Amino acid sequence: KNKKPMVFTCVITKAQWIIVIVLVFFNNFLGATWYSETMYAMEWIDAAGIRKTYERYVAQEKKKKDDSVVVPEIDEPEFDPTDKLPFLYAFIRELLLGIGMTIIFNNLGVKTAKIGCMYALFLWAFFVLPDGLTNNAFQIKPIALTKINGLNALIRYAIVGAVIGAGRGYLFE
Repeated sequence: KNKKPMVFTCVITKAQWIIVIVLVFFNNFLGATWYSETMYAMEWIDAAGIRKTYERYVAQEKKKKDDSVVVPEIDEPEFDPTDKLPFLYAFIRELLLGIGMTIIFNNLGVKTAKIGCMYALFLWAFFVLPDGLTNNAFQIKPIALTKINGLNALIRYAIVGAVIGAGRGYLFE
């Protein structure tokens, strides 16, 4: 039988770019919420091993208002939550996630939220989770860190997969 050769394309439509950009901002908002003090910030701080750094930062902020506050010396790397670089990395990560899933789904012909979510969960389970587990194990980080970060990634991947899958169905049907 004459079968057409598989063709891989990286074309993304204007409407798909809009979906990707909206997802980038949504997922960054989700991350800000996920790692906020009302959700998992303190558990993440402990699991990441930066409790002393966090306490030093809080003391530095208090010292700005009250000069009598003592700022503790620490033996951990300095962490500045106002540093823009991690947020830039998060923005780029979400952009690459959206672009990557769009290209994959375009080539696979995914056109529903359910199938998009299933593919996204497959990508998470077979690529993201094992990578996170391995990195944290070699860095001697507690499993709690993998749970917090891994569950956040699971939710982000599921949302991106479902939205891009549904968007493809809406745009191309």
